[in-house]
Amino acid sequence: MIGLSAADVFPAQQQTVPMAAQSAHAAQSAHAAPPVRENRTMLGVAMPGIAPTRPAADSPAPAAPGSPGAGPMRSENRTMLGVAMPGIAPTQEPAPMAPIARAPLAPAAIPPIVPPPPPLLQEPLPQAPVVPKKGGFPLGVVAGLIAVLVAGAGVAVYFFWRAGAPLVVRPRLGAQGNEQLQLVCSSCPDGTTAALGGASATFKDKEALLELTSPLKVGDNPLEIRLDRPGMGRDESVKASIPVPYRMKVDLSGTTDPIVVRVETLPGTVVKVDGRDVALDGEGRGAQPVDVRAETEGASDEGKVLEKSIPYEVTPKGSATERGTLTARLGVVPLHIDAPSARLMTDLDRFVVAGRTAKGASVTVNGRPIESGTGIFFGTFELPAGKETPVEIRASAPHVAARTARYSVRRVASLEAEAKSFEAANPLGYDAVAANIEGHIGKDIAIEGEVRQARTVNHQTVIIVDDARGCAKHPCLVRVLYGGDLDLQPRQELKAYGRVTRGFSPSDAATPGGKPIPEVEADFVLRAKQGASNGRKSK
Repeated sequence: MIGLSAADVFPAQQQTVPMAAQSAHAAQSAHAAPPVRENRTMLGVAMPGIAPTRPAADSPAPAAPGSPGAGPMRSENRTMLGVAMPGIAPTQEPAPMAPIARAPLAPAAIPPIVPPPPPLLQEPLPQAPVVPKKGGFPLGVVAGLIAVLVAGAGVAVYFFWRAGAPLVVRPRLGAQGNEQLQLVCSSCPDGTTAALGGASATFKDKEALLELTSPLKVGDNPLEIRLDRPGMGRDESVKASIPVPYRMKVDLSGTTDPIVVRVETLPGTVVKVDGRDVALDGEGRGAQPVDVRAETEGASDEGKVLEKSIPYEVTPKGSATERGTLTARLGVVPLHIDAPSARLMTDLDRFVVAGRTAKGASVTVNGRPIESGTGIFFGTFELPAGKETPVEIRASAPHVAARTARYSVRRVASLEAEAKSFEAANPLGYDAVAANIEGHIGKDIAIEGEVRQARTVNHQTVIIVDDARGCAKHPCLVRVLYGGDLDLQPRQELKAYGRVTRGFSPSDAATPGGKPIPEVEADFVLRAKQGASNGRKSK
C-alpha cells in the first residue's frame, strides 16, 4: 500500500499542437464586368478558402502499451498513496474546411509536466514518458505561424483589350499565412507564366497561384501582372487594382494576454471582436485582447490545447457589416500543486508553496518568482496573523498560454476552535460518502480514525486513514491529502477536516471489494493527544 506507479494513475500520452486556422473575407470590386464565381477567396468575401492546417499525416504516433518502444507502463507494487505523473493530453484534429492543397507542417509537442519524486526506495520507479522526435519547425516557429490572418479585399476583373477574354485576380492566403493572388485566365494555355515583381507562377487548367513577395496594404493596391504565353502566344501586361478594406491578425505571442486580435482598417470603419468594440487610432489600427481566463484558470496536470472561436464584425464607412469567425489554437502549460491545500488553515506564521510544472517553465507566487527551472518548485512565505491571505500561483512558458491557480491560506489562533465550528455544520460521515462518492464531491467531511500509512512527497502529505466516524463495518479507508509537511506514524489517531475530491481506485487487494475509496483534501488536521498539526514535527 505504499506508493503507486505513476503510469497506473496517469498514463503517458503525447500532445501535438497543430497549426492554427486561417480564414478571411473580401468585398467584390465594383469594376467586375463578367460574373465572378460565388466561391470567393480568403481576402475576398467569406469563403472557406483557408482551413485550419492539419497535422502532418506522417507524424509519429505514441507507442501502444506493451508494444516495442512503449517502455514499462505499470508497476506491480500498486498502492493507495499513489503518485501522479500525468502525460500530455491528446488533441483532436480539426475537420477539413476546404479542398485546398497545402504543404503540412510537422506539429510541435506541448511540454509535459515533470514527473514527481520517487515515492519510496523499495518501489521501482516507472520510466518517464518517451516523446518521439519530430521533424519540421521548432515550437517557437510553429507558434508564430499559428497566427490567423484575415483581410477584406475586392476581386479585380480585367479584360485583355485584344482578345476580350478576362483575367480574374483574387487575393487569398496560403496555408502558412502567406498572401497569394489566384489568377484565372480562359485564354492562357498550360505553361503560360505570370510574373509580378520577383514572383512568378505557371498556369495549369487556366489557373495559377502567384505568391506575393510583400503583403498587400490596407487600401488600394495597384499591380501590373506580366503574362508570357508559350511559343508564339501573345505576351502582355495587365494592370489591376486590389482594394483591401481591412486586415486582422491573431497574435499569440503575448504573455499577459495570450490571444490578441490586431486590426488594421481604413479610417471610419467600426470593428467589433468577441462582442466588444475595438478602439482604433487615427490610422485605423487597434488591438483587442481575448478573455481566456476560464480556460487557463485552475491547476491541471495536462498540457492541454486551448481552441478559441473569436467572432468579429467589420462595418466599413458607408458599407454593410461583414461578419466572420477567427479560430486560434494554443497550448496551455500544465501546473500541479502539492502545497498548500486549496483552503489551508494553520496556526503557524508561514506556509509552503510546492508543486510541479513543465521543465523550463517560470513560476510566480503572488508575483514573486520562485526557482522552477527543473519543473519542480518550492518556496516558503510569511503569513500575517488574523486574516485570510490569497495565493496566486502562475506558471508560464514560451509560446504557450500561462496557467493560474488561486488558493487561500488562513492563519487562525486555534485549530481546535475551527474544528468545533466545522463540526457544528454537520459534516458528512464515511458511509454516507462511500455509498455515492461522485454525488458528494465538493461537500464537507470530517474524518476521525487510525493512520494506516502516511508519507510526505514534495511537501504534500498523503495519509490512509481507517475512518471510525459513520463507519458501520471496518475497514473504512479514506485517502487524505494535506498540503503541508506532517510527521505521522502508523496506528496514530488523527482527525481531518476538508472536502471530498473524488473516488480513488488503488486496485489493491487490501481494498474491501476492490471498490474506490473516498479521497479528501484536508483544510487542517489534528492529531490525538498532540494538538494541531501543520508542519510541526511530532515529539
